[in-house]
Amino acid sequence: MARGRFQGYRDEFLVDEPPKQRTTDPLQQSLFGGEPSVAGLRSAFREGCKEGTTCPVCDRWGHYDGRPLNTTMVKALAWMWRLSNGGRAWLDVPAALRADERTYDFSKQYSTVRHWDFLDHKSNVSDSLSKESGVWKPTQLAGEFLRGEVAVPEGVWTFNRERVSASDTKVVVSDIVNGFDYWEMMRTAWQSS
Repeated sequence: MARGRFQGYRDEFLVDEPPKQRTTDPLQQSLFGGEPSVAGLRSAFREGCKEGTTCPVCDRWGHYDGRPLNTTMVKALAWMWRLSNGGRAWLDVPAALRADERTYDFSKQYSTVRHWDFLDHKSNVSDSLSKESGVWKPTQLAGEFLRGEVAVPEGVWTFNRERVSASDTKVVVSDIVNGFDYWEMMRTAWQSS
């Protein structure tokens, strides 16, 4: 019988070391086996999310969602800009949507424009049962974009409601909405088209 690494007066009681078993649990491998670390697994998962992949730890499907800036988003932003007095006041968007029946076509797009840094979100402190407050305020960047003074990324990629990447291609408001006139929008009542 082969002996373990220890030899001494009690060798008769020693047995061979058990063979090393390979574990298939990625977390166990990273902690104990010198295999990929948790950081390495995260990095590989994030890289795989560009095309779509399954997390090796939790089996969750992951994919970066590409979102181009579109006409509906710009209309929602312009509507919010107008109701917030040019970005000076916080706007309770769900209440404003209920009050204006013409806004149905972009009611689901208003929070998406936050990925272009067009909106500040007021934290929810009053209702513990609700995730978000629904209160937003357009940023100065939103006003600059609506006036045609600045170009922004044409599209963004998000994961878990956070922006992870932006396109190199830049657009101005007139590239998105043909004939958009900021000053006309500010002069007249909102007209949905």
